[in-house]
Amino acid sequence: KGWYLNGELYTTLSSFSYTVGKENLNFYAKFEFNPAFPNEPTMPAISQYSYYLPTINGKPGESIKYSINLVNTEVVKDLNIRLTFPAGVVIEPDNFALSSKAAGYTVTICEAVDTISIIEEGAKLWDFTMIGGTTEPATHALLTFDVFLPDTIDTGHRHQVKVNQISMTMADGTPVTARTRNGLIGVFKLGDVNGDDGVDVQDILSAATIIKGTEDESFVPEMSDANEDGTTDDQDIESIIEIIKDNSNGEK
Repeated sequence: KGWYLNGELYTTLSSFSYTVGKENLNFYAKFEFNPAFPNEPTMPAISQYSYYLPTINGKPGESIKYSINLVNTEVVKDLNIRLTFPAGVVIEPDNFALSSKAAGYTVTICEAVDTISIIEEGAKLWDFTMIGGTTEPATHALLTFDVFLPDTIDTGHRHQVKVNQISMTMADGTPVTARTRNGLIGVFKLGDVNGDDGVDVQDILSAATIIKGTEDESFVPEMSDANEDGTTDDQDIESIIEIIKDNSNGEK
């Protein structure tokens, strides 16, 4: 309902900035239940089910693990999920894994035939269907599967993975709705630590910063492991230098 400063209403904004001076301050917030009379105050119905897709980065020519993540505070039964994947990525439907909280399902992963819902040229719709089982309450990667990034895919970008449609039922068969959040698949060249689609001296500096333990949102830490040994260290800087040399000689 509002933030109060020393007992007086300061702002009704949900968040704000305030510069602390040299005086003692007392800030506190006042809340109200939403809805007004919830059955379980700590778990309002609006937040019982949330699906969210992650941001995963990879390089051309490799497969990455992508997942559909679920937060559910009640048992879920049958699920149907439709996602839009960006142009160029290849879904590998035969290699998937279910959450340990999901049991008894028959899982079907297949490309959907629906040209009306396609907005971005080259994008594809995929349906993920889970029938006949139950998913216990948890915060988990509900379904994890492989996505292949071919050599021909555009690099230097994070491409959106969109939730088009979700339907599911509770334990008693009642259909329910859920909050959703879209995800991203980033495709970058090996050694492109700063994500600008090039490998140059700036990436050496960015790798050095990562090694020191500092990152920012422009970094692509997965690309800093230039020698692909599973860690980012000084040897990766040497590998980035070699990549720069190869590029200057006209090699890929």
